Amino acid sequence: MRKHGAFIFLSLFSLLLLGACDKTPKGEQVATVNGKSITVIEYQNILQAQFGTRVARNKSERKNAIDWLIKRKLLIQEARKQKLDSREDVATAIKFSQEQ
Repeated sequence: MRKHGAFIFLSLFSLLLLGACDKTPKGEQVATVNGKSITVIEYQNILQAQFGTRVARNKSERKNAIDWLIKRKLLIQEARKQKLDSREDVATAIKFSQEQ
């Protein structure tokens, strides 16, 4: 269990370092993960973080950005499900991801 928790924390932290997204107002959704939406604003922010001023050239790059957002949301949900968010380091990583 401890290895699994450490893996989730490290995965979550790695995703956060790659580029966190803005806290978003209600808006159009590009995906829903277990009832939690991923908005167009989050999607645009991750494209900006991954590609900078260059526009995602093809469908594959755009799909990869959405996949990344889905994985991030799933990791946060799993950390909460396993009550890892009671650990200060995990709670901080989750909070950081939601504030960016």
